[in-house]
Amino acid sequence: MWPLEAFETTGIVSSYGDRSFCPTCGGRVPLVRENEVEVTIGSLDEVPTEGLEPSYELWVNRREHWLQRLPAARQFEHDRVDDEPTNRTAEPISEGVETPSSLPQRKSA
Repeated sequence: MWPLEAFETTGIVSSYGDRSFCPTCGGRVPLVRENEVEVTIGSLDEVPTEGLEPSYELWVNRREHWLQRLPAARQFEHDRVDDEPTNRTAEPISEGVETPSSLPQRKSA
């Protein structure tokens, strides 16, 4: 998430609902909300690595078993709680995030 005042949109985008995408390739572009912008790292040509530190993780219940929890980040099982009038009821979790040892093991064929 980026503060809205730190974001500038240029070019042409297509939209469906509240999501926007490139009309040429279909790639997702930032989701602009009232006071912040959701930018997916994969949409950037150059990822700024200095000065970025995640403050929260979303959808940790879908985290790949090989990914580790970010120690200083708040954890949300689903989407984060925000001030938008939505039907979301996600609650932040602090412990109990799945780890590789707690995930169901796949049986070999």
